[in-house]
Amino acid sequence: MKLRQISPGDEVTTLGLNGMERGAPILTDAEWRDRPGDLERKETKQGAQGGSTITRLINNDNTPITYTPAYRNVTKKIVSRDIKTDKIVRQRAGDPIIDLAERTEEEMFYVGQLFQAMCFTGDSGAVATDFDGLENLISYGRNLDANLTLPLGGDSVKDLQQEAIEKLLEHAENVITFGPDQLVHAYVNGSFKVRILSIAKALGYLSTVQKPDAGYVDNIIGDKVIIRSAGLDSSGSYLIPFTETYNGGNSSSIWFVAWDESGIGVHILTSQGLVGEYNGPVGNFYQNNFNMDAVMGVRNSNALIRSRGWKLS
Repeated sequence: MKLRQISPGDEVTTLGLNGMERGAPILTDAEWRDRPGDLERKETKQGAQGGSTITRLINNDNTPITYTPAYRNVTKKIVSRDIKTDKIVRQRAGDPIIDLAERTEEEMFYVGQLFQAMCFTGDSGAVATDFDGLENLISYGRNLDANLTLPLGGDSVKDLQQEAIEKLLEHAENVITFGPDQLVHAYVNGSFKVRILSIAKALGYLSTVQKPDAGYVDNIIGDKVIIRSAGLDSSGSYLIPFTETYNGGNSSSIWFVAWDESGIGVHILTSQGLVGEYNGPVGNFYQNNFNMDAVMGVRNSNALIRSRGWKLS
């Protein structure tokens, strides 16, 4: 499910969601699952023995598969924000409630930007109240090395362009999918997205799909890869930079994500989604309050794959 489907539908929460979704476009893709409690005990590995064949002789028993699973606790973190407007607004012939609503959407846009950043670079080891983003969940996923350049140019570099697009699709084929459309989301640096789309279109790999329930078009490479920019942080810097050390340095990664609300693929766990509340007059202010417990998780290592070592030139 999407965050808006899980969250309450009251007016204050809706204001918060409107702002947060503009600041965190990843919410368009992310699948959420609602579960009570402060944590979830998640299986991370399964060491299987036996059962390597699916056929048997007549009058023979099957050899059952035995598993040796490992578990870890995935603890929800609390996303929280108070938004206020001064009571003096009323004395100055304004409407503090309208002012509070405008401030709410504006500040929740900023909350969305911070949430987007946490989904990619969150590090609970550095900030205990944050959850781990994709960069720190990759230990439960897989790293693949591309070490390729995607150059601009004409016929003289077409072989390099073809090799790069084929490598992108090859790495995407390693991703297990869960949805009925079997699509994989690929998150990249914003300038790299422009380069990928330009070359994929020139080589005949690009198609676009207009979803009937959405006001945007999906750019699809091949038959399964949706290309997305990871976006910018609140200071205007790319969340996926070209500062990685692979392929001689100054390279970037493609993050392939298979979203899945069942909890096997990449998902965000929550209790009730985003919950907004109008607190009324509090001291010198009128106040809205927002709280959401959430944590990103993944169980199947083939649902999160990092393709690293990509360069523009």
